[in-house]
Amino acid sequence: MTTLLLSLLFAPAVTLAQEPPMTLRDHAVLRAVQRMGIGTNFGMRTNTIRLGHNVRTRRMSPRRIRQTAGARVIHVVDGSVFEVRKNNGEIVTVRTLGSEAPLLLAGSDKQQCFALEAKADLEHLILYKNVELEKDRNYHTDQYGRLLRYVRLNSLDVGGWMIGNGNAFSDSRNSHRREDDYHARQAEAMDYERGLWGHVCEYNSNLDTIDVLP
Repeated sequence: MTTLLLSLLFAPAVTLAQEPPMTLRDHAVLRAVQRMGIGTNFGMRTNTIRLGHNVRTRRMSPRRIRQTAGARVIHVVDGSVFEVRKNNGEIVTVRTLGSEAPLLLAGSDKQQCFALEAKADLEHLILYKNVELEKDRNYHTDQYGRLLRYVRLNSLDVGGWMIGNGNAFSDSRNSHRREDDYHARQAEAMDYERGLWGHVCEYNSNLDTIDVLP
């Protein structure tokens, strides 16, 4: 069988009229050659898809590489800062990239409007849960040494969710990969007066005058 396999690989092409009838063993060897990926697709990595009795082969697309790391949330500081325990046991502080919650000063009664509500919502969402921390190539840590990361809970973008629900602002000072999406989420939250954009706070300039029913 080895001799026949080599002859099929390296023998010069001949016309169908010159080719002798193929035996069952010949067909089996030919199928083995095709499974090895030798032929017109030589050097190309493929993936076989079975559809009923038919077989289709397509080129495999390269997987998008993301710099992510798993971690478990152990403490929430405010609506955009929290502590995690990484898989190696290290405890680090993370700040959501592109999402900034109202400032909450620990141990002080002074904080921005809706800071406590934002912290409570983030705690309810991610505390004691496993999250994925995704790095943007342009950012690593902030001025306090906190990791700047996009945060994902399963398929949920945590920073985007906080902005869209009126718990945080979209960062307008620093350009990042998701800024267009985050700005759009903030605009929607403002339109629907969600969270910090509602009547409780004065962040929304469109709420200068409020109609009161007689």
